[in-house]
Amino acid sequence: MPRYRRFVDMLELAATLQASRTGITLQQIADRFEVSRRTANRMLGALREVYVDIETTSRDGRKYWHLPMPSSSDPLQLPRRSRIWRNALIT
Repeated sequence: MPRYRRFVDMLELAATLQASRTGITLQQIADRFEVSRRTANRMLGALREVYVDIETTSRDGRKYWHLPMPSSSDPLQLPRRSRIWRNALIT
């Protein structure tokens, strides 16, 4: 596995959540990254630590996650209330 593969996967997951208008399911995340559903859930949980604006909807008995496009020019869309933003202010 390349040295930064997990980091790249997380960025790709964030981009995938933004690109999907209707959201994606946990199983779609698992399939796309060739991981178990449990690992897909952990990946999603890690993203929720950073992107607190991830939206969850339910339809057809499944949950779908979507990350709205940023309203600013910040490509990382780090909300000011996220832990990363607060830690950046401390250093």
